[in-house]
Amino acid sequence: MAIVMEAVRPIFVEAIRPDTCTKNYQFDIFIRQNLFPVTRYELMLKRTTDAAGNDYIETLKEPHFKLKSRFSDLVIYADGKYNKRQNDPMIEWCEPAEFKRYQELDCQIPVYVLIGEGPDPSEPEHVYLFPVRNVRYNRILRSRLANYEIPTYMEIYGKDLMSLRLDY
Repeated sequence: MAIVMEAVRPIFVEAIRPDTCTKNYQFDIFIRQNLFPVTRYELMLKRTTDAAGNDYIETLKEPHFKLKSRFSDLVIYADGKYNKRQNDPMIEWCEPAEFKRYQELDCQIPVYVLIGEGPDPSEPEHVYLFPVRNVRYNRILRSRLANYEIPTYMEIYGKDLMSLRLDY
């Protein structure tokens, strides 16, 4: 019976997951496979692995990924947010309390936010990457966000992350 329960559990969890969680989860998989791939970044903190073996952090206190570059001592947090409403002039990318935690974490380890947009979170049309250090609020104007657009399938290098932190 336990074997059957373990086999059915991933299907049940996916069935009851809210749509926004599912879309953010799909975007997180996109991030890990395309932007911060395992060949370039080691996952330092791993809370959960789904049935397909994709790794991500499932907690409200920390960003989704804590990563270490395989080519340097660079350690970062990265958090993915999927936004399907592409016409809003302002994007609220997190809750105020979450933003405050991210600011506190950023004092110790750099925190980066990735926002994906488009009809399919597993293949976003636009991806934006910005350091928490560069924003003052849990919302960002679309006009300012445009400065942080990156190529959709670009592997992210540590030097690019550090130059973003200096650009504020």
